[in-house]
Amino acid sequence: MTDEGKRILAEQEGCVLHPYRDSQSWWTIGRGHLIDNRKGGGISLAAADFIFTEDICNAEKLAAAKLDWFAALDPVRRDAIVNLIFNMGLGDETRGLLSFKNTIRAIKEKRWHDAAEGFANSLWSRQVGPVRTERICKAIATGRWDA
Repeated sequence: MTDEGKRILAEQEGCVLHPYRDSQSWWTIGRGHLIDNRKGGGISLAAADFIFTEDICNAEKLAAAKLDWFAALDPVRRDAIVNLIFNMGLGDETRGLLSFKNTIRAIKEKRWHDAAEGFANSLWSRQVGPVRTERICKAIATGRWDA
């Protein structure tokens, strides 16, 4: 497709950055990208990887900007915090990572096992299940992924 043809198509489609129903009621996103699996829609692995990488980058930026203690963490514990933000969001005092007030205090005080216990004994842990919980909590407790 020529650049002009591409420009015209993009103009005609518009751009919606959330799922919406097109004129035929099929789920679509972006510039007319069909995601409704009832009609064979979806995204490619490359698109999924691009979005995943962008979401990780956004979680890292959020952590660095909003958590004054984040930069002082070792790389594995930073990874664990980014993982948590990716999963539950940064949130506020009632939801997301920021709702873990006592656990965050334990992290700031380098009481790693207390922090891991705080995550393990939470609604988040019950929602995501033991496999994800165990891996994140071990990383927080030990500063290693292989522990």
